[in-house]
Amino acid sequence: MTSATLLFEAPVYGHNLQVFSLGGRHMLVAEGLASVLGYRTVNGVRMAYSRHQKALEAHSAKAKISEEGWVVRLYDEFCLRYFCEYSKSPGAVHLLRWLDGGGMQNNTAASAEAVPVAANVLAFKSPVTASPGNHDERQKAYCRELLKTLLRYSNALEAEELTHIIEAEVVNLISRRHCPGLNDARYEVFRRYWLQGGDV
Repeated sequence: MTSATLLFEAPVYGHNLQVFSLGGRHMLVAEGLASVLGYRTVNGVRMAYSRHQKALEAHSAKAKISEEGWVVRLYDEFCLRYFCEYSKSPGAVHLLRWLDGGGMQNNTAASAEAVPVAANVLAFKSPVTASPGNHDERQKAYCRELLKTLLRYSNALEAEELTHIIEAEVVNLISRRHCPGLNDARYEVFRRYWLQGGDV
């Protein structure tokens, strides 16, 4: 059985979160997540995971902690953001801000190579060597129209899946390079649509 190793601890919304390393990924256990999101017990996290298992299964794993005790389920950053999206708890806002600030990546200068956030999906990534000038703007315009067209013909379930793919790519981009503008813009979009009923 694979074992998870404690990397560091971090205070979030008055709770001490333990970040573990498992297979090159940084992950949390249900106890820490439940405390920040305001669940009375870890069963709240487990039930949330069960309801969305299809979307989250690839982003969680079971392991022992430091080769001791019971086998527990751990959740990576994609899972945390997914849970926050469906939570109305004030702790979800604080957890998102902590994640946006690179909280899960602290103390990782010598960490293992990054694990892809999503597999077998369109990543909508820009070319590694993009030509300057009008080509860049044309590429962005095409991508924007392509996404709009895809959404126009998507049902509710497909739109939800596409949303999670784009969110995963945002997380992937932020993990590759420092981009505070994207952090702020992403949080503002999330606030407008989901926090306190949303503005739109």
